[in-house]
Amino acid sequence: MTRALAIVRADKLRAQIRCPVCGAARTDAIGKSGTPAMYCVYVCSAEFQVANAEIIPSVVCPNSSYVAARTLNEEALAEVRKVAGAA
Repeated sequence: MTRALAIVRADKLRAQIRCPVCGAARTDAIGKSGTPAMYCVYVCSAEFQVANAEIIPSVVCPNSSYVAARTLNEEALAEVRKVAGAA
């Protein structure tokens, strides 16, 4: 079952023509249909592969980190404005 599952997961990854995190276009894909191996690279620099019969990120998409950082910056700005308005 592990090989069959790895093949299905590789095919699932192969179908991702856009980064599953941010939607950036895929730039490279290595692996043939019906095999348990697949490796995908995206414009955002994220890389995903099938390893040990699981889809894993080998290089994490940075875009989600930028979104989190922007949110934290906006929250901090709101706090400063609140304090400045209260003074």
